[in-house]
Amino acid sequence: MRRGGARRDISERVYLKNEAGESHEGWALNVSRGGVRAICEERITLGADFDVTIGEEAGLTRRGRIVWVQEEPDGVIIGIEFLGASQTFKSAPPAAPEGAEVHSPSAEEKTQEPLAEAKKDG
Repeated sequence: MRRGGARRDISERVYLKNEAGESHEGWALNVSRGGVRAICEERITLGADFDVTIGEEAGLTRRGRIVWVQEEPDGVIIGIEFLGASQTFKSAPPAAPEGAEVHSPSAEEKTQEPLAEAKKDG
């Protein structure tokens, strides 16, 4: 049973950009409240955070983290977990396929993320 709600198959451009100016483009394969599954030509660092835009560059943008990476002959398939402002409504990211490299948050990441969100809200 999926925890993240219904996934919807899509075929939209996806744009990833981080604070250091690193950017990637690819195609979103499916999306749910918890995240998006996408395919990109370039290797993307597991655990990296990005601003994720789905659709044309003026489309919906959310903050996300790469939570799994599956190497393919022509690129990588990635799972991106949306990072919500409220942990209460956070749903599951896209499920990792068998054999994918999966990001396991460190204890420090687990404690810092809620604190960072609390600082933004407070």
